[in-house]
Amino acid sequence: MACGNTSTADSLVLGAIQIMIGIFHIFMWYFLLVLYMGQIKGVFGTYEPITYKTGCAFWGIFYIVSGASTIRSTQKSSPYLTLWALIMNIFSVITAFIALCLTVFELSTFHTVSYRNYGQAKLGREVSRILLASYLLEIGIALAHSICCCARLAIQIMTGVIHNNLGIIWLYLFLTQTLTFGKGYLPLALISGYPFWSSLSFVFSGTFAVVVEKKRSKFLLSYAIGVNILSACISIIGITLLLFELTLFGTVSNNSPWSRRSGALLSTYLFLFSILEFCLAVIVTDWGYKANR
Repeated sequence: MACGNTSTADSLVLGAIQIMIGIFHIFMWYFLLVLYMGQIKGVFGTYEPITYKTGCAFWGIFYIVSGASTIRSTQKSSPYLTLWALIMNIFSVITAFIALCLTVFELSTFHTVSYRNYGQAKLGREVSRILLASYLLEIGIALAHSICCCARLAIQIMTGVIHNNLGIIWLYLFLTQTLTFGKGYLPLALISGYPFWSSLSFVFSGTFAVVVEKKRSKFLLSYAIGVNILSACISIIGITLLLFELTLFGTVSNNSPWSRRSGALLSTYLFLFSILEFCLAVIVTDWGYKANR
C-alpha cells in the first residue's frame, strides 16, 4: 500500500533510500569503531565522544528495518504491515533526532586528547559532520513519506551523494595524514578525483531519469540513456582504479598505521557503491531503450 499521495513506485524507492542511508551509517559505525579503537592511551587520554559511546551510527539498523517495512507494506497491502511501517518510521524519526542532537553536542565541544590521537579525533569529527547531514535526510524522508512524489530513480542521486561524502572524508584523511601514507599506500581513486566527478555524474544521471519519468519525451529519453551509459562507463573506471588500489595497497594489518587502515576501509566502501551505481545505470539504460522503441 503506497502512503498518502505517493505512488507505489515512489514508496518502494523511498524505502530503498532509507535502507541505503542505514547501510551507509552501519559502514560509518564500523569505520569509527576501527578508528577509535586504534588510539593510543596517552597522558591526555583518547577521544571517545558521546556519539561513539552510544553507538549513534549503528542506529542505522533502525533505518534499514524502517525501509524494509515500508517496502513490504507497499508490496503486500495489510493494515498490520502498514501500522508496523508507520511505527518504524516514527521510531526512525525519534532515533535520528536524538542522534542529531548528540552529534551537535559532540561538535560543539572538544576536550584535550593525546597528541598521538589528535588526527583520529579530527577525522572522527569530520565523519560526524557528514553523518549530521544524513540524520537530517533520514528525518526528512520518514516525515515527508506521505507527500513526496519525486522519489523514482532517486537511488542514483543518493549513490552520488554517498560517493561525494566518502570522497570528502578520504580527502580530509589524506591531506591531514599525508606523511603517514608515504609510499606505502597510494590512493589512486582519490588522486584521480573519482569520488567527486563520479558523484556529479551519478547525481546528474538520477536527476535526468527523474525528469524523464515526470515528462516523457524522446529527446529527454535519449539524453537519459546517454548520461546513464556515461555513468556506467565511469563506474567501470572507478571499479578498475579501486581494484588496482586495493590489490596493490589495500592489504593492511593491525600493525599498520590507523590512517592506512581507515583509507583502505573508505576505498572498500567506494568500491561497493561503485558496483551498485553500475548496476543501476545498466538497469536504467535498459529501461530507456525499451521505452524508446
